Amino acid sequence: MAKICTMFSGSSGNCTYISSGDDAVLVDAGVSSKQIISALNDRNFDLGKLKGIFITHSHSDHISGLRVLLGKLKLPVFASKETLGHLLLNGVINDNTPYYDIEDNPAFDSNIDVKFFRTSHDCEGSGGYVFT
Repeated sequence: MAKICTMFSGSSGNCTYISSGDDAVLVDAGVSSKQIISALNDRNFDLGKLKGIFITHSHSDHISGLRVLLGKLKLPVFASKETLGHLLLNGVINDNTPYYDIEDNPAFDSNIDVKFFRTSHDCEGSGGYVFT
């Protein structure tokens, strides 16, 4: 059974939890790592099920907690090449972080299928995801 929980949404930060069976992902990390981990724990979501973080675009309300969260959870990051470029340039991710251009259809070891689509927004590489 799939679960979707929008934990944070709006201009002050975005983060969504999606799970299916024993696998789960996060979409965006736009609030502090502490807030994200607290929200996951408050909902009794198993952090060990997390397989990756999918970033929609590079605005701060979608990435502000990402760097610290990755230090705690050691998850791969999936995003468009433009968004990954922004994350690398600004030190949010580095060569110690596994990261993947979602449009290259990277292998994703999960029972959750992910499809990326481009969106029109005021930054390069903006996109959305379809999870099945």
